[in-house]
Amino acid sequence: MILGPQAPPVVERLGWGLCFRLDLPPTRVARWAWLADTHVSADPTANYHGVRPGAQLERFVKEVRASRPSGVLVNGDLAWKSGELGDYSRLADLLQPLRGRCPLVLVPGNHDRRANMLAQLADMPRRDPGRIAAVVDQPPFRLVALDSVSVEGDVGGEIGGDQLEWLDGLLARTQPRPTLVFVHHPGESTSEGCRDFQDLQAIARSHRTVRAIITAHDHEFAVAQAGGHFLIALPALGFPFGPATQCGWIEACCSAEGARLYPRGGLSGPVRSLFWEEGTRAFLDSRTR
Repeated sequence: MILGPQAPPVVERLGWGLCFRLDLPPTRVARWAWLADTHVSADPTANYHGVRPGAQLERFVKEVRASRPSGVLVNGDLAWKSGELGDYSRLADLLQPLRGRCPLVLVPGNHDRRANMLAQLADMPRRDPGRIAAVVDQPPFRLVALDSVSVEGDVGGEIGGDQLEWLDGLLARTQPRPTLVFVHHPGESTSEGCRDFQDLQAIARSHRTVRAIITAHDHEFAVAQAGGHFLIALPALGFPFGPATQCGWIEACCSAEGARLYPRGGLSGPVRSLFWEEGTRAFLDSRTR
């Protein structure tokens, strides 16, 4: 779903669910904030091994706002455990400093409930909407968010044939431009991943405009390459799974040539430079901006 500060997004009803669409003005370089696994609870004392997700988000929202992003995307597991209305009410309060400044793209995860998300965050009727996808066109590139929640409450996920067919058609009929595809579940996971992730990758290989698939779910930041596109796993913002992982968010500066990913918040490590020109794609690490 998309929450916009200016003109509201277009909401298209499809056979498998809803698609939110938003067009942004062209830009040479767009600065986006990529967040994931916020796990906000209505209870401000809720914690995982002493880490309170609500306090984490409140702190990091200040950093995100200071970066002056052209958009913010949260890649799933917005809510604490079972997507209660109160969780989304508190999430809305915590995101309010950003909502009036830039579009917010919110992707469902396995701890979310779509009807509650829409009712509390977008003031839409509280009924089952089916899947929720989103498309943001910001020339020279495009963001597409898919819904990998097959059965609400299940840990693992699946995008589904109807949604994959829609994505294939979208990439075929729209103007070719670098496309970043977001989905909560990765193909391989420490818990349970996306059962049809290979089908998504097959579509990415057939449409060379897909430059990266960005996932979450495992609470750990990683970048790799596979089949001509990048695989990016986002860190959790709400809490780490263990002492070896770090919480934070990614500042992504995207252009027609590629993207630079800057670890923010509690993350340490080098800046990642991704280049996706045909024939010269490479993955580089850089410790300077």
